[in-house]
Amino acid sequence: MARLEINGTTFDYEERGKGTPVLLIHGTLEDRRSWTQQLEPFSKSFRTIAYSRRYHFPNPVPCGDETDYSPTLHARDLGAVLDSLKVEQAHLIGASYGAYVALVYASHHLERVASLVLGEPPIVPWLRKNPETAPMADAFYEHAWEPVAEAFQCGKTEAAVEAFVDGVSGKGAFARTSPRTREILMQNAPALRVEVQSPEYFQPLADELVRQLTIPVLLLGGENSPVHFGKILDRLETLLPHPTRVLIPNAGHAMNLWNAPFYNETVLNFCAGWNESSVNTAR
Repeated sequence: MARLEINGTTFDYEERGKGTPVLLIHGTLEDRRSWTQQLEPFSKSFRTIAYSRRYHFPNPVPCGDETDYSPTLHARDLGAVLDSLKVEQAHLIGASYGAYVALVYASHHLERVASLVLGEPPIVPWLRKNPETAPMADAFYEHAWEPVAEAFQCGKTEAAVEAFVDGVSGKGAFARTSPRTREILMQNAPALRVEVQSPEYFQPLADELVRQLTIPVLLLGGENSPVHFGKILDRLETLLPHPTRVLIPNAGHAMNLWNAPFYNETVLNFCAGWNESSVNTAR
């Protein structure tokens, strides 16, 4: 483990292996430890880097009302991580909000990205654009997002974490977590508190930015994930020039944790299939 001092804060990271760089970007209430089941198998073929995003454990926690908390801010951090580690181009592998961040970064820095692996990015504003999916967005805010904010306002941190986990993974999901997983979730609660306060957290993403992503993109969905994540993947699949889509069986939203063997094989095969010449041809 090591640390980077960039963009006015500290980023904890872990690096293993040699070869083409792979950057692992975790989701909400997670940190670099969420990739424990990926680091060793990925490092056999790639230079594999997992970092904890801004405010996530064990990085410094927020100290005020950080209202600029957004995919754009995290994309700037991602770029600074790549620069600091002297990575010119990498495969970006994102889970949930980490996938959102990877997508935003790639849309502005296509030359730095060899390929994208996107595990159910929560681009909630897209759901509101379609009458069929707009009620799903309303339900997400009503049952997952607003209860989190209300619990934090009442000083009930664990209740806030439980509301979020149940909101994205199904009722009772938090109660079924192991003591170790619950510890990790609670350690990342300070970041969640900032996230629900930020009006830019679910930043809109323009269709034209996605259409210009001529690099190979792997879209991953969990077999047991809430339906609205699949609808977001549907839109991505329509907009992207070169999408590949795979359903991870026996897995929910945190698919790299729920079914690591299938996830690892799928992602490793995808990344290995795109060498430098094929990436340049795709561009």
